[in-house]
Amino acid sequence: EKAFTSFEPSDTILNYSVFDKKLQLFIEDANSIHDSIRYSALKSVSYLTLTKNDLNELQSSIDTYQFKTEEHDALNQLYEKIGRIQDASIIPFLEKNYKKEDSSPSTQIQILKALSFQKSKLAYKKIQELMNYDLPVSDNIYEIQQLFKIFENDTKNSAILFPDIFQLYSIKEYHDPVVNFTTRLIEDNLVNAKNLKSYKKMLLTNA
Repeated sequence: EKAFTSFEPSDTILNYSVFDKKLQLFIEDANSIHDSIRYSALKSVSYLTLTKNDLNELQSSIDTYQFKTEEHDALNQLYEKIGRIQDASIIPFLEKNYKKEDSSPSTQIQILKALSFQKSKLAYKKIQELMNYDLPVSDNIYEIQQLFKIFENDTKNSAILFPDIFQLYSIKEYHDPVVNFTTRLIEDNLVNAKNLKSYKKMLLTNA
């Protein structure tokens, strides 16, 4: 009883509301000089909720932050979140980062995925352009399969990739994904099987 009667509530006040957007806090922690704080921030990317209003700040942060190799998973998640926001600045931003000299094949594939989340023919034209510019060939075949699975689920827009996408058929890592994607286009009546005649020689060579 004595303990309860002598209790006095602390007047400590949090310097942010639980309802505040956490992007600023995330950026501050990601830039911390303390490894543990930075590590915790980058591991929490999946919990970030972003809107158009966050784009300028987040894009600027990505452009200036020096991501270590072991932090690229967090960077890839940020690209995905950016790709899911519908805004005119998204495609140019992702294109710029795709073309960076230090962009790994895995990061480039993630950027292509982020572009596909725009679900527009304009975005798929950019995907086609970037794949022609520098085709990412990953050691992890699953990354390429996953990318093409997204294409298959958005054939209304991704059909624009055909027939140029078939040029990738001769590349081992792209062989099956291209075939599966083309099959889906045919099933959705977006490509006539007769259009594949010009690729008959390539099909026989790589069968």
